[in-house]
Amino acid sequence: VNHITHSTRPLTALSFFLNYRMSGKNAADYHAINLLIHIWAGLLLYGIIRRTLKLKPDKGRSTGIQTLLLPFFAAVIWVAHPLQTESVTYIVQRAESMMGMFYLLTLYLTIRGISSEKHNLWFGAAAAACLLGMLTKPIMVTAPIMILLYDRTFAAGSFRKAVKLRRGLYAGLAATWAVVAFLVISPNESSSTTGLSVESLTPLKYLAVQPGVILHYLKLIAWPDSLCLDYAWPPVTKIANLIQPLLLLIPLMLLSGWLLWKKLPGGFCMAWFFIILMPTSTLIPVADFAVEHRLYLSLAGPAVLFTAAVIYLSEPGQNRKQRTATLLSVALLSAVTSALVYRTMMRNRVYMSQEAFSRSIIRIRPHNFRAKTMLIDALIKKLEFEEAEKESSQLIIDLLNTVGSDDPQYSVAT
Repeated sequence: VNHITHSTRPLTALSFFLNYRMSGKNAADYHAINLLIHIWAGLLLYGIIRRTLKLKPDKGRSTGIQTLLLPFFAAVIWVAHPLQTESVTYIVQRAESMMGMFYLLTLYLTIRGISSEKHNLWFGAAAAACLLGMLTKPIMVTAPIMILLYDRTFAAGSFRKAVKLRRGLYAGLAATWAVVAFLVISPNESSSTTGLSVESLTPLKYLAVQPGVILHYLKLIAWPDSLCLDYAWPPVTKIANLIQPLLLLIPLMLLSGWLLWKKLPGGFCMAWFFIILMPTSTLIPVADFAVEHRLYLSLAGPAVLFTAAVIYLSEPGQNRKQRTATLLSVALLSAVTSALVYRTMMRNRVYMSQEAFSRSIIRIRPHNFRAKTMLIDALIKKLEFEEAEKESSQLIIDLLNTVGSDDPQYSVAT
């Protein structure tokens, strides 16, 4: 009960409590619930894209088959992407996937309300879903902003008209911010790992790292190799390490803003990626500079953009060629999906043992003290004492070499 009442994620804590009451420590049941949440979120994403295409069809380019291909493959690519394993397979990150489910549910219910005569019923349900999301994880805080941007881009045409037409909806969504404020201000489990009270981290120091981290996220989206659960990302110590990623990131953000100003769908997808990352990738310090589960929901934007690009960019006008282009699009998207499914299956093998889990981190981050500690513990449990002693000796040497340095892992190791 204390974990539920003194938490920034009370609904997440309640879900684990109910899981425990039903099945104790049977991990399979926890995994099953996580998987169901993820599948439901994927279905919501499919519904959002389908209804958006009906709400604002691209009459010059869209065909019936395309309105089926885009939502289907975009949702499947999002569900199957290996980056999602950290939010689904890693049980405790249910907070991220469940929040994502409520985020998508809020948007879906809003879209239903926009296109329905019984809009007040749908908008009331959207506000309730937003409240549930806020109780799941505070990252939900960006939902009202994204709903307003969606309304402007695909329905109302302007912020003023959106608020005027749907004043009750936005009042209800904005009211949920008070819940987040209360949860964050109250004593909670995250006070030492998130926020301005995090030891040795200032907002500017945290912000300086994020351009490089975000570019790394984009790289993993495009090529999901070398995934890592615990990066132990180092702080920025040279100005060049800040400027170089900004040279690539700033043009992307400017392009996103320009497309959004033009009310183009691509601008909304790009803004979706950047805005959802804002709470954890700007000025609010979090103990870990980079973690892959932060991409769970923001990944939907790039997934839709990629799928739309494959389907639309090479679309010819003649019927015969159009059928050929459709078949090629299906073949390419199916190949990409199959590759992602395979990579996800391989990635899930890492979670099958503590030793494999630890070694996968060390392979990417050879000097990660937390991973080495986990590996030593796993070796001791397997009674492999000689190997454990070898790893322990190397860990002590590495630790002594960091004394007096700015390595953030030093404080973790001590």
